[in-house]
Amino acid sequence: PPKKAKGKADKASKNGEGDAKGGSGDESDDAEARAELIRTAASLKLEAQDEAATKDDFLRRTEQIKHFWGIEKKTMESKKLQLFEKEDALKALDDTHQSELDVYKERIKHLLHEHQDELARKKTDAEKELASLQRSDRWEERDV
Repeated sequence: PPKKAKGKADKASKNGEGDAKGGSGDESDDAEARAELIRTAASLKLEAQDEAATKDDFLRRTEQIKHFWGIEKKTMESKKLQLFEKEDALKALDDTHQSELDVYKERIKHLLHEHQDELARKKTDAEKELASLQRSDRWEERDV
């Protein structure tokens, strides 16, 4: 902190010097006080410049962070949208696949039913033919 310059009257009364001597001691004290004030002012000026530089650096970094945050936020939103689109496409593919499976299951059921009907008809036809052959064999045996 800067030292307060003392008035000429205070200095003269403390040193025991009067106004009659011309006050040469006061001039050197004033010069020392002035030099001290100049040093203090220079120190405060440097400190203010350092603070201003620190503030500017802080503001620059804050702006960089805000810029980076904005870019990353847009990137994240874009990635979310891509993910949503891919999930939607995957769901559509899954729905299509499931409907195709249902169609194939129905076709298999239909073919299985047709196969069972055909087997039943052939079995019935074979049983009828066997019965017919057995009757004809019996008639032949009777004739013999």
